[in-house]
Formats: sequence, structure tokens, C-alpha cells
Amino acid sequence: MANGREFETEILADCEWSWKDGYAPYEICVKMVKENQPKNWIFHPHYYVARTLRKAVAEILNLDCSLVKFYTCLGSAFDVYHKVDCFFEVGNKRAKIDLTTDPNKYNPKADVIIYRTDVYHQEEINQEGILVKAREIAAVLAA
Repeated sequence: MANGREFETEILADCEWSWKDGYAPYEICVKMVKENQPKNWIFHPHYYVARTLRKAVAEILNLDCSLVKFYTCLGSAFDVYHKVDCFFEVGNKRAKIDLTTDPNKYNPKADVIIYRTDVYHQEEINQEGILVKAREIAAVLAA
């Protein structure tokens, strides 16, 4: 079974912004993460689970996929200081996501926590679990 970092890197690419100056305020993190995404990531995430989540969120919200933006924060100050691994945006709505292998983890800074068991069942992709999480993300974006 993967540890937390291994699980995160199965789902997300690293953000291309590295911050070495200590704490960074929330709004600076959002701006820098948006400006430093891997090539084509926002609209075409490189990994299956990320692509599937984005597509499912768009379908649930009955939106064209081009309106659903998906940002990776992995390895950035947003990840380190604000405990956000990735986020979705539709217009001015944002859903902050934390990925974890710890079944007891609680993160009040995240709108949705995605546990490893939501994505994998006995090392196989859990399509229903991914859809459940897509519904949770869509509900945050629709609120």
C-alpha cells in the first residue's frame, strides 16, 4: 500500500512553484499555483483519476469540461501551509481537496477529503468511489 506522498503522486503532478521563504498567505498561494501548473494540466490532467474526477464534476454540473478548471498544488506552499493538494474552480467557486491514506484524517481547510479507499479497492480503480467524490466536489462548486 502506498504512503501519503506516493498516493498523492499517483493522482497529481507536482505544481511547478516551489516556495522556499516560509509561510505564504492563502491568496498568494492561489495566484502562484494558478500561474505554475504543469503544461496542459488545468484542462487535461495527466493522470487517470484526476481526468476522471474533472470529467465527472463537469457532467454532474451539466457544464462543458472547458469551464471546470483543475489545479494541482502538490509540493507548493499551498500544500505545505494550507493543506490543499489540489482544487477545482468553476467561475468564482473553488473546491479545495486534500488527498490522504489516513482513514482518520480530518482537515478543516479542505472542502473534500479524498481517501485512498475512495479511489482504490484492493489496488484496483474504484470508479464508484471516484464518482461519489466527484459529487461532493460538484456540490461545493454548485453552492
